[in-house]
Parts: sequence; structure tokens; C-alpha cells
Amino acid sequence: MKHAIIITHGPIGEAMIKAVETIMGVTEGLYEIAVTAMSVAEITDRLLSLVTAPEEKKDGVIVMASLKGGSCWNVSVSVA
Repeated sequence: MKHAIIITHGPIGEAMIKAVETIMGVTEGLYEIAVTAMSVAEITDRLLSLVTAPEEKKDGVIVMASLKGGSCWNVSVSVA
């Protein structure tokens, strides 16, 4: 199973996951990172911990980041 990480400024990712759960009833393999008052190093560490977790390595990870050119996007690109 592919896993997905939604990395956004504030609680947008959490709201998206709740919407998915309401519609589909399941959010297995779907994670969010809410970037609020985090340094680039903290964002990178959090994203890397999710990307390199053993269960995520099996079929791959899709990272969806908000605001092209923003810290979420830049960190996601550097981790990829």
C-alpha cells in the first residue's frame, strides 16, 4: 500500500484527512504535518521520520505539500 503525507501550514492537512475519513471511512496510511512555528530543521526531521518509517518503505510514499516555494514545499523537495 502506498502511504501519503500532507504537509501544510496550519491545520489544513488535518482537515483534509477528516474529510477523507468522512467520505471513505478509512485513513490508513495517510499522515499530516502541520507546520506551525517550526524551523526548517524541525520540519525536515518530522518529514524524514514519516518517510523512513519501516511500514512506509514497502510501496512508497506520496508527499503533498502546500504553497509551491514555501517552507513545506522546499523541505519536501529537499527530502525527495
